[in-house]
Amino acid sequence: RYHQRMDLSAYPHSPGGFDPMLVVSMLNLFDRIRPNFDAWEYAEQVLAPDGFRFERYGHEQPGGFLSPVHAVGEKMIDAAWGWHDKPVGDGFGHVVHAWAAVGRPLIGHAEHYRGKLAEPFWQDGVTCLDLGARPLGDTVQMIRDCTPARHSEMCRNIRSEFERIVDYDTEAEMIGSFLGIH
Repeated sequence: RYHQRMDLSAYPHSPGGFDPMLVVSMLNLFDRIRPNFDAWEYAEQVLAPDGFRFERYGHEQPGGFLSPVHAVGEKMIDAAWGWHDKPVGDGFGHVVHAWAAVGRPLIGHAEHYRGKLAEPFWQDGVTCLDLGARPLGDTVQMIRDCTPARHSEMCRNIRSEFERIVDYDTEAEMIGSFLGIH
């Protein structure tokens, strides 16, 4: 098993400099994923009066496509949270790995990644807020009540998980050895 290489210069670790009121989704067609998108709409409705902003990017999303790839990384760095609630896919997830690389905690259902490469990023209360772990209203309250210290800890935790499981150079050597390339 190996991780598809990403240009980490586009997704640099950024422990600070984010907008604590910004929640971002980078999922294509996210508004078509029901009931997952319903949770997004509920959170936006409840948290917007407190000053939270919710932005969506990708195919057929209000923010459209961000280009070049560095613009995606910059938006992730700007965000406090990466809302990534995608029930389909192989579990490698360039987007979910990019959120971990920049060091932003996730919001979504951890069960979607169980047994997949991105599973280590889905530790409720450590690296993410798992929408399947409690009633939605409680998770939304956790977003509202998250202290700067707690959020910083979650940012460090998800980045640490990325560093623990992704080592492109070692993986390239293993693949080269397997293929007989020296």
